[in-house]
Amino acid sequence: MDIGSLNMAVEDKFIILQLNVENDMLPTGDTLDKFAYILSSLTPKHQVVCDFRSVKNITSDLTSFIEEFEFYNSQVLINEEHHSFFKEYVNSEIPLLTVDKFITKFKEHRLDLTIFADGHTVDAYFKEYNKVLEKITSKFKGLPSKEEFFLFNNRDGLDIDNKPFYKDYEEYLSLCNASNTGIHLGADLIFGRRFLTDFINNIRQKSLLSQYCITPDKDGRFNINSFQANTFNNIETKGQLITGRPYVASSFNFHQQALSEFQILLSKPKIKEIEIQKFLEKYPFFLENLGYKSIRPQIILEKENGQSLKPDFMLEPLGGEWWDILDIKLPNKKIVISSSRDRYKFSESVNELQAQLREYAAYFENEKYAKRIKDKYGIKCYKPRMVGIIGDDFSGTDERQIRRLMTSYTDLKVIPFNELYKISNDRLLL
Repeated sequence: MDIGSLNMAVEDKFIILQLNVENDMLPTGDTLDKFAYILSSLTPKHQVVCDFRSVKNITSDLTSFIEEFEFYNSQVLINEEHHSFFKEYVNSEIPLLTVDKFITKFKEHRLDLTIFADGHTVDAYFKEYNKVLEKITSKFKGLPSKEEFFLFNNRDGLDIDNKPFYKDYEEYLSLCNASNTGIHLGADLIFGRRFLTDFINNIRQKSLLSQYCITPDKDGRFNINSFQANTFNNIETKGQLITGRPYVASSFNFHQQALSEFQILLSKPKIKEIEIQKFLEKYPFFLENLGYKSIRPQIILEKENGQSLKPDFMLEPLGGEWWDILDIKLPNKKIVISSSRDRYKFSESVNELQAQLREYAAYFENEKYAKRIKDKYGIKCYKPRMVGIIGDDFSGTDERQIRRLMTSYTDLKVIPFNELYKISNDRLLL
C-alpha cells in the first residue's frame, strides 16, 4: 500500500515538511487534501514550512502539494539559486523564502500517511488499511473533544441538503458514547488528527531556540540568564563552558512589554484609531506576524485632482513582491450581526471598511499612479490583498456561519483585534 510519503521535522513551533520528489511519491488528491486539512487545524500553534531545498525538478505532484498548503498559509523554503525556477511554475501568490545555501539540516522523521488515505485507496487496500486503523484506534480511542467535533462536522458532516448531521456537540456526543471507539462518525479525521498530534509531540526538537542569553551589567560583568515559559532564572555556571546560539534579551523583553501594552490599550473605553495606528507603528512585529517583512504606515496616494488617499498601512509579504493594504477600525465595533434565525451577516462597520479598502486598491488600477508610488516609495502594488483589523472575537456565534462570512468577500481578510494579539503571543519564542 503506497499512498505517498514524506519526512517531517518539528523545530519549536515550526512543522517542516521535507520533500524530495526524486525519491518520494508525494500524496495527492483527497489524501493530500485530508492531510493538509488536519495539519492546518493545528495552527496557529504551529507554522507549517514546506522545505523544498533539495528539489531540482518541478512536477505536477509538487505544484499540487505547494498549492494545497498555500491555501493554509504555509511557507515554502527553497534555495536562492532555484527561486526563478520555482516562480515560473508555481502560483505567484505563494510565499517563497529563499536561503543562500543548503546548510540547516533538520532532523527528519518518516511519516506514515496511511491513516490519511482517500476512500478509493482504502477500498483497494482494505485489509492493510484496517490493520493500521485498528492499531491507531486502540491507542487513541476516546470521546471527541469539541474541537475535534467541529473538525469533523465542518468538513464531512453534511447531508444531501447541505445541512450538518448534528446540530450541536451534545447530540453527537450522545451517539459517540454508544461506540466502542468513542467516535460515531468522522473517525478518519479525528483519529488522523490524534495520530498526527502524537507524532509531532514525539519528534519535537528545541534546537532552534537558545534557552539563555548573556547580558552585561553596569560594572561590565556578564550575566547568563535562562528563560523558559516567560520566566527568567540565573544559570550557575561554576566555570563550565556553555555552548549555544545567541539570543537578544532586549528583543524578548520588548515583545513581552508590547503585548502587555496592547492589552491595556484595547481595554480603554474611549480608544481612538490614531492611538492604535501609533501603537502598531511603534511595534510593527504585530503586523509582521501576519506574514509580512516590510511595514509602511500612511503612504500618501496623491491624485491629479489634488485629492489624496492615506491607507493606514501598506505591507510587503514574505517571499512576495506585490504589496498588500491594511486598514484598522476600532476594537469595539461589531463584526457580525444577526440577520435572521441562525443566520449572520457582516456589520455595516465591516462593509464600510471593505469599501474604504477597495477605494485604496482602485487607486493602483491607474498605471500612472501605481508607477509613481513605485518610483517614490519602492512599493509595487496592483490588485492587492486587503486586510481589515476590527472588532473583537466571535464568541457565541456559530462557527460555520463565521466560516461562511469569512469566505463571502474573496478579496478581504477580516482579523479581530483579539486574534491579532493571539497570533503575536503564539509567535513569541518561549
